Amino acid sequence: MTIDPRTYEKYSGRKGDPMMRKGAALAGQAARDSVRGAELERTGSERIMRGKLNVIKVSLFIGLIFGIIALIGLAFNL
Repeated sequence: MTIDPRTYEKYSGRKGDPMMRKGAALAGQAARDSVRGAELERTGSERIMRGKLNVIKVSLFIGLIFGIIALIGLAFNL
């Protein structure tokens, strides 16, 4: 199927080769599908472990912040 360049320019208001634009759009869609497919290939336990690791990282970060605050509080109370 071909796209007439003059008709394309008339109705879309865009210049350039319509097949190149279509190819770029299809390539972008294929890249998004690839990323989405890779995410879906993970097993349920892998997804759960990734979620648990994120929770552990956040917990450690919050603990570090509260530890620093506690040390500053002790330093000013002495």
